[in-house]
Order: sequence, then structure tokens, then C-alpha cells
Amino acid sequence: MNNTDYHIPVMKHEAVSHLLSDRDGIYVDATLGYGGHSRHILEETSSKSKLFAIDKDIDAIEFNKKELSEEKRFTLKHGCFSSLDEYARTWNIYGSVNGILFDLGVSSVHLDSAERGFSFNKNATLDMRFDRTEGKKVSQYINELSEKEIEHILRIYGQEKFSKRIAKNIVKHRINNPINETFQLVSIINKSVIVNDKNKHNATRSFQALRIFVNKELEVLKDVLEKSYNILAPKGRLVLITYHSLEEKVIKINDKKIKVLPVNYGESRITIENDSLVNPSSSDQERAAKERKLLQSVLTKKSNFILSDLRFLRPVEGAVTSGFGKKRFINDLPRAPHLALDLDGFDGDPIVAPLDAKVVLVENFFYSGNIIVIDHGSNVFTSYSHMSKSLRAVGDFVKKGDLIGEIGSTGRVTGPHLHWVIYMNGNRINPEIVLNKDFPMNLLADYQDVPADLPQSVE
Repeated sequence: MNNTDYHIPVMKHEAVSHLLSDRDGIYVDATLGYGGHSRHILEETSSKSKLFAIDKDIDAIEFNKKELSEEKRFTLKHGCFSSLDEYARTWNIYGSVNGILFDLGVSSVHLDSAERGFSFNKNATLDMRFDRTEGKKVSQYINELSEKEIEHILRIYGQEKFSKRIAKNIVKHRINNPINETFQLVSIINKSVIVNDKNKHNATRSFQALRIFVNKELEVLKDVLEKSYNILAPKGRLVLITYHSLEEKVIKINDKKIKVLPVNYGESRITIENDSLVNPSSSDQERAAKERKLLQSVLTKKSNFILSDLRFLRPVEGAVTSGFGKKRFINDLPRAPHLALDLDGFDGDPIVAPLDAKVVLVENFFYSGNIIVIDHGSNVFTSYSHMSKSLRAVGDFVKKGDLIGEIGSTGRVTGPHLHWVIYMNGNRINPEIVLNKDFPMNLLADYQDVPADLPQSVE
């Protein structure tokens, strides 16, 4: 592998453009890795700027010592970003930093390095520590912890549906055969998972959970976010690249102290390589037209019961990936506006009814994939698209919080998520409005007068 292979960071241009407020400023790359973001920061700032970088991985530190040894604006530190306040004081930049960048999670270099034990596709010692100079390996933990502790780790940090079966089989296996290698663990997981996920390796969630646990990733992140407020200069910027909803939940814990300002581009642009989904055939267009008429007929039927509640539950826990009202582009061509809310999730994540309801439609649509529509009474309906499967049938009555389906990636999509639509009196409204605790009082002010028969927004 040559050096250039290391320099392909995620969202390099987007992250750095939002980080930099002053070309002469002071910046911190709290997750240096193999230097991709740091190099771009140095390229985009002046000779007066300063960049300080941290990483737990000694291999990354040694790599960057060679790569950036001639850069006088650059200071390198081997350590954990949880000690950022201590390092900032040592560097005499405490309270003067213009921007801090965090690129969270595991890098492709870690996954490609078999000996590190991060990958379930390569056999190696079960290590997964970012800093191999301290702490226990994953293999030590899974051979020592109780079944209950292992189950908790897999369920909480990996959102693993089969956490109990996997934990039970790990403990059973280790009685006679200590689990020291990745393929041993993969074999146990494969035997424990009842239903295979067609879009994800069976071991994905368990390996994520164990990596997060052994490196204390969420605890460290929460700690450093609390400290970052005082490290930054007035109007300083904190940019985080996150990869799963667990990190986003930690960030939300600190919203009262650090105001998180998500970037809203006002539009959604996706690429779909399958041309038959972008430009459907005449038969598919006819099918989609019939499906729209079917949906419309369901939404115009009058309920014989009254809306029981106005305090909506969130149907899934995932973060918003595409908001209501965004302009939509598929392969750079304009499409119908996004009149729904997209919520992130993994295949198989549970979807719950936000209010009491009756199931009035369960179908598989061309654009929406597996879709369920439920009637809450008083001409309030909600629909849920792209599910891996529905857990209800037409005519079923569900209570608030009951399971109605599972997140999937059916229909025209670029990945697993929930496409959530709310109809009131035949009009689509922004689902984020109903999640507001003051929704009943704000209902009239926030009402969106959007005809329900507009073309279905698509993924």
C-alpha cells in the first residue's frame, strides 16, 4: 500500500469548509488518523495558522511523523482526545481554538489491517483497541465477562436483535475453547443469528458493539464534548462526522451547553445507478399510478372513531437524514419535493405506532417498497415506507407504541431508513411538528397546506 492510499478521508471538503472560519486561525484535528483531513486543513489555511492533531493509534502517529515532518505549523500528540483540555493548556491554546474536528468511528485502514482484529472478514487476534499500548483486548473481555454483561454490550452498543442468543453461545463456547480470534467469534454469531440480513454481515453489529465498548468511545466522546466549550474561542466551531445514532445521542446530551447547528443545504441529492428505478418503464409507471390512486382512496375514507391523543411518539429512534420540504434531485434531475421525514436506522430496527390506530393499507409499492398506512381517527393518517416487512395486517388495531414493522430498504432507496408521512385532512404536514411537545398549541400556526395528491416523493 502506498502513502496516498491513506489520504482518502470521509467528507473532506464538506467538513473542512465548515470548520474553517479564519485562514490564520488555530485548529485541532482530534482524530488525526492517517492525516487526510489535517492535510486539507493545512492546504486551506495561511502560513500564520496552527494545527494541532491527536490520535490514540501509534501506527498513525508514526506514519504522520514521516509524512508531515517538514510542516512547521503542525503539532502532533499521541493520546486520547478525552485529554484535549490538558493538551490545549500545554500548547497554550486553551480558549483560543477556532475549530475542532472529530471524525468518529473506525477507519478503513483499521479494517484493512488484519492484525488489528477490527474486521470480521479477516482472521486475526480479537484486539480492536485503537491504542494497543494500553487496556484489554476484546478477546480478554469476552472470555471474562458474564453472559449478562456481554448481552448488554451487544444490545446497547450494537443494537443487536439476537444479543441474548449470541451472548449465551459465547459463554457456552468458551468453557472448552477460549475465543481469541475473529473467525471464532464470527462462527458463533452466524450460528446464533436466526434470520440473516441480506444487506449486512451477521457480525456487523456485534463487532461494532465490542469495538465501542473496548475503546470506551461513547464515554470519551461525551467527556470531550463537555470540555470543548471552554477550549474554543468565542464563535469557535465544533465539527463532528458521525456514523451511527449512538454517537448522535451522545451529542444531543450536550446540546444545552454546546449549541449544535446541523447544516441544512435545503435540498437532497442522491445517485441511483439502476436506470429502471430512475426512469421506470411504461408498465412500472402504470403500476405507480394505480398505487397512488389506491393510496388516495384510503386517505379519503372517513373514520368512525376519534383521534385519541395529540402527543405523538417518534416511530424510530434514528436521526433525521432528510427533512420535510427539501428540493429533491435524483442523478442531478429535479424531482417532486420531499413531503415526508426520513429517519435513519438499521435493517430490522423496530417501527412503532405513534398513536392508537387502525391499519388500513399494507402493500408493496414500486417507489415506496413495503408500506403500511394507519388511521388514527379524525382524518389523521400516517404512512411508513421502505420497510423490510410489516408486522400488521389490514384491519388490525394497534395501540400507541405497538410494533407495526421493521426498517428496511425496499422500493427506490439508497439505504435502510424510514420514510414517514403524516396526513391531516388529506394534507401532508411536517412530522417534526407533531414531535414538538407544544404541538397541540402550535397546530394551526404550523399547518402545511400541501395537497395529498402531489406525486409521491421518492428515494
